[in-house]
Amino acid sequence: MPRWRPVIALAVVSGAAIWLLEPNYLDLQTSATPDEFLGVLGGGQRRAMAAAIADMVFALSYALLGVMAFGQVAYGVARGIGTGLIISAAAADEVENVMVLMAARDGSSVSVSTIDVMGTAGSVKWGLLTASVVLLMALALQHRLADRS
Repeated sequence: MPRWRPVIALAVVSGAAIWLLEPNYLDLQTSATPDEFLGVLGGGQRRAMAAAIADMVFALSYALLGVMAFGQVAYGVARGIGTGLIISAAAADEVENVMVLMAARDGSSVSVSTIDVMGTAGSVKWGLLTASVVLLMALALQHRLADRS
């Protein structure tokens, strides 16, 4: 468990930093149009950019936690699939975060394509994260039941 602690701490601190830096960060990420993004952004370009950087650290930390967790409960192909899912989710999250950075930097000249890529990456992230968590829970349950028999 001690090797998990620094990674868990990093995830908690970076996750809290996102919210502290920009409480409406999720609303920025899920904006469907440049006007909606700018409405949420207001004048907080620097806050949004700082929150995006914190989210980059958060994505890295949850990917590492996921890899560590799959290493504890899965073997062979299942471990590879689980690890691939969580790393892919984090990669999609990083694309989404880069788009938030670009959109915040561009301000009133943010493009529709930046918002579209941000939204698509976010949708992919949530789908892969959901699959990762479901697989991890199923493998953990299987691992636990195997230990009992």
